[in-house]
Amino acid sequence: MPDFSPTAWVIIGILIAVEVVLFVTALIMVSRTPSERLTLPRVAWLLLCFVQIIGPIAFFVLGRKPAPIEDTTLAQRRTSSVDSTIDELYG
Repeated sequence: MPDFSPTAWVIIGILIAVEVVLFVTALIMVSRTPSERLTLPRVAWLLLCFVQIIGPIAFFVLGRKPAPIEDTTLAQRRTSSVDSTIDELYG
């Protein structure tokens, strides 16, 4: 085992934790994103996620096309969500 200082071990631990969180999050996002929104086939993104820290970051930056814009306006959605929330809370 290398003779690192305690500070170096803490930094290494933090980097490992960040890498694992990015990896798991990227795998979940690849599996949940509809195929038509992915820029590459799903299998390619799954394989790229295994490339250390670069693969998951590449997916988050380049992997998904923007979601299509819905026909409803923001004001309509706000009103309907406010109304439904009030109905749920107060009957």
